[in-house]
Amino acid sequence: MGVLLHRVSAGDGRDAELAARVLVQAMLPHACRVLRGCARSGEDIEDVAQVVIASLWEVVRTFPIARRPRKVATGLRLELWHRVSRELKRELAPSEHLDETWAAALPGGVEPEDAVDPVLLARATEEAGLHAAASAVEELEGARGEMVALLVWALECEVLTTEAASGICDHYREGAPQDAAAASAWGG
Repeated sequence: MGVLLHRVSAGDGRDAELAARVLVQAMLPHACRVLRGCARSGEDIEDVAQVVIASLWEVVRTFPIARRPRKVATGLRLELWHRVSRELKRELAPSEHLDETWAAALPGGVEPEDAVDPVLLARATEEAGLHAAASAVEELEGARGEMVALLVWALECEVLTTEAASGICDHYREGAPQDAAAASAWGG
């Protein structure tokens, strides 16, 4: 195994690719044992298998043979176990960014963008500095409301400046200036 790992780390040619494939084939029985040990109830076995095999390939391609030339098989097994554990924790963990209270408050079958309250959106636009967008609460319904909600998010995440967001709001308002005039005003 050490000779094959030296070949893998030596280059990116066909020999390195072939050596990596031979090592992956040799480590597949251990990967199956890792798969059985990692599969828990409620998890899709195919998802876990994908993580295990991808991790095996990465371990073989990145194993530091120059630093650890002895007990290569044991090192590969341990590295595979650690990488699979980290990947499964990250891949199969529930999303941290979902606001469970907000999601539970949505009535069934309603899309989140349809549940935007124009009054709350008007307040959020004022706080974000989009004064032009919040001039009329009635305008903040439907597609315009969705666009304004996206612009408020972009301002909160500092993706857009207040000037750019105001320009987009003004451009897409009903009765807005023509495209050419707006493009020239915004440097287009």
